[in-house]
Amino acid sequence: MQYDERHPWLAEVAIDGLYSGKPERFSQWRAVLADIVGAPIDYVSRRRPFQGPASAVHPPLTLEFVEPRITVQTWGTHLPTGVRSGIWDTTPEEPLLSILLARVPGATFEARHAAAIARRLDEIDELVHFVGQGWVTALHENARHCFAEQALTGKDMMMSGGYEPGGWWTPDLEQ
Repeated sequence: MQYDERHPWLAEVAIDGLYSGKPERFSQWRAVLADIVGAPIDYVSRRRPFQGPASAVHPPLTLEFVEPRITVQTWGTHLPTGVRSGIWDTTPEEPLLSILLARVPGATFEARHAAAIARRLDEIDELVHFVGQGWVTALHENARHCFAEQALTGKDMMMSGGYEPGGWWTPDLEQ
């Protein structure tokens, strides 16, 4: 499909206080986390139909998302519905799954999981720098700080995407 004004491509991602930049860099950090915790996940670009707000004169027909792809079929069979949107009834046993399985943009990092995520990021800190070979150090350090801060403020972190052409959208997708 050709990218045009009705089918824009994802150029940037903004996650409240956590990250602002190219989606590839955020996916690279998540891939390092997945490698460390042994989650068989990689990230792929997918286009989804988009119902834009009524106030938009010509909203896009589709938007591009970066979605987790589970590479071992038996691994993800018991995941709750909604995890790609950041919806977890309880904090997962491996708190980093809430980061690893989130659709970008379109998911929310809920504050009620932030303390567990921050602790887990601290636990694997040295490994991230080693496995990521320094490429994700700044993002990881910011994430450690951001999730610790989120645990204190209790504010959920929303994701939005900057699309070319077309501007910024905060998609709200189910599942």
